[in-house]
Formats: sequence, C-alpha cells, structure tokens
Amino acid sequence: MVTNTITVLEYTCEKCRYKWISRVNGKDRSKPTRCAKCKRWDWDKKAEKAKYMDLPTEVVQNFAEDFIRKNKGIFDALAD
Repeated sequence: MVTNTITVLEYTCEKCRYKWISRVNGKDRSKPTRCAKCKRWDWDKKAEKAKYMDLPTEVVQNFAEDFIRKNKGIFDALAD
C-alpha cells in the first residue's frame, strides 16, 4: 500500500470562526471571496474589539447595575 502526504490550505473565518478547505474538483482554488458558512465578504479581516472592552471592569459593572436599576420594571415584567 502506498501512502502520500498532501498539503491543503485551511481557511478560518475571523467573524464566525468556521474552518474550511476551499477546493473545486479536487484542486485548490485561489483565496475565497466569502466565508463558506456565514457568507461574509470580510471573513479574513480581524473583528474589531468592542469599545467597552477597554474600560475597567468596575466601570462596566457600574453601568450594568445602573441600567438594571433604571429598567427594573421591564425586567420584572419579563420575569412574569
């Protein structure tokens, strides 16, 4: 039995993290224009970091607590 090692390119979508091999009729294609799963055109661009990620944890926590306190009636209605 003869075994051969082949090398293929695996692509990873930066948005949905899907991984795939782009092949047509058993041959490698050029770089894909869209993600095979989510169909985004910018699949190979790094996702932008959310602006709140740079804030200190206590600032985000305080904002969340204030939001919940101000909208308590809405959350109580959803719980029922």
